Amino acid sequence: MNGGPLQHLPPHIIHTIVGYVTERPNCTEFANPEHMSRVAAVFRPLLQISRTWRAAALSMACVRAYCALGARISLYYSPDKTNLIIPASRDCDYGQYARSVEIELDFKSVADGSLLRRLAGADALFMYFPSARTLDMTVTIPFGDYSRVRGSERNFDWLAAYLARAIPCVSKTSLKIVDNASDDEDVHPARMRPLLRYMHSVGSSVNVTLLDESSISIADVFACDARLSALNCRWDEHWAETASIMHANAGTLRLLDISYYHYAGIERLLVDGWGRHMVYPALATLFLKADCEDTPAPIPPLEGAVPFPALEDLFMDMDYPFSDDTPVRGNGHSMRKAMLQLSAGAIRRLGSRSVLAKGGLRSLRTLTLFGSQATDQDSDGGAFTRLYQTALPSVLHLCLPDDSIACRKFLAFVPERTKPLDLRSLVLNIRGFSLTRLIALLQSLPALERILCLPPVLDDEITEASVCKEASRLRSRYRPLSRRLKRIIIRDLYLAPGWAAGAFVLILADLCPHLDKFMFTTWHQHVRAALAAIDTAAELVALKQAIVPRVALALSLTPSYSIIRIVRDDRSICFLG
Repeated sequence: MNGGPLQHLPPHIIHTIVGYVTERPNCTEFANPEHMSRVAAVFRPLLQISRTWRAAALSMACVRAYCALGARISLYYSPDKTNLIIPASRDCDYGQYARSVEIELDFKSVADGSLLRRLAGADALFMYFPSARTLDMTVTIPFGDYSRVRGSERNFDWLAAYLARAIPCVSKTSLKIVDNASDDEDVHPARMRPLLRYMHSVGSSVNVTLLDESSISIADVFACDARLSALNCRWDEHWAETASIMHANAGTLRLLDISYYHYAGIERLLVDGWGRHMVYPALATLFLKADCEDTPAPIPPLEGAVPFPALEDLFMDMDYPFSDDTPVRGNGHSMRKAMLQLSAGAIRRLGSRSVLAKGGLRSLRTLTLFGSQATDQDSDGGAFTRLYQTALPSVLHLCLPDDSIACRKFLAFVPERTKPLDLRSLVLNIRGFSLTRLIALLQSLPALERILCLPPVLDDEITEASVCKEASRLRSRYRPLSRRLKRIIIRDLYLAPGWAAGAFVLILADLCPHLDKFMFTTWHQHVRAALAAIDTAAELVALKQAIVPRVALALSLTPSYSIIRIVRDDRSICFLG
């Protein structure tokens, strides 16, 4: 970090950082200069060399700015937050290091001129970011009385001109509109057109997100504006207008995120009003989310159509709405990630004739398959086998988050292969998975680096009294697991409490000589109970002494994980907190 802004931070800023990190911010009282100097002397070297501090959070009097120095600055202006002003500092000019600027505004503060007066009346105003390339702006329309708000379009025009001076080199912009004001003509978002025109004038791409609960037509906002690179909106009663905006920007859209509340007109994703097949040549990410309980009528097949030739990421977290593989057709060299919610019909459709089943997605690297018990009742299990045979050889990251037929067919498929899969990470969510089956699975995946699963169930022959004997038997039966396997993540540890959890921790630590970490996404007390059993249960103490010499288990606690570090020989123990 030499030469960067961290080494130039004044003492009171370092004091503020320390206060924020310890969740005891002192934003207004710096009454003890000697104390601040001591804090600065201790923390300035850390700020210069540690990557952890690159996202340092600054909380100052009258200012709430989360500032990743050298990367990002976030500003706010709304009645319930703080001001869009960062005071100039003689010791450190924060703005010159920002590469990305995030601004949150509310509609009323701009429309009624209060923001204009605030900025115009500030003598020590500091808002100049000469190096920023990205601008992310959120405009919230809160519920309230807007009947006296007038002239808002002029004020938005003024704000656009101000931003043009403050962020002169921005090349990528994003606008997010959150509408909570119901159907109020006084806050019609068409007044924000000057802001959008500004974003078009300076940005090579524009990302527009609409999160609205009202019946305002988005066509009124964007009818005169094209070149959208991303659109995030809902598919509701105004679906025809939404479709027209999508079609008008089909050549530039790179991300399309749609939440559909009903299925009327959903086929207009692929067909325009004249029956012509739509093509989105630049679209890289397609996300479809169903927020309704209706059973969809699948979109009819489009023979020969290739609507998304550049698609890289496909996310469908509800039922697969297409009657064939139209979305992924023609993406053999570009498709890298797919996340699908599979119904019984979708499984059959994808099972035999699809591009997935024919091995057409040669570049697919990440695959997530959702299912359910209801799906299993009338599913074709062979469809999953065919899908795995053709799609998995290229996949590096596989996620099977449901205890469904997709998960069970995968467990049956892996041992049958003569050539092992090249999976690097695996997520399994299946209950009753025995420890021996888990070990056999890990041996079948020599390239695996990390796995997330439920706690394995100890085999019936493994009891607390015989754990040492059974561990020795497993050691003789299975060769040591891959040296690439570094991390095992266990969730819901309460399913295997006490000595059982401690037993499989020790057995896997014995069979995985290069494993250095267990991570638990569970309550800390369950992990503490497992460690307590290892240190108190006689058989577990004996097992710990019998495995790799001088093994230490170090517990680290973070807000998200409990971590048991496996420390062998004389390597130092590293605590995270």
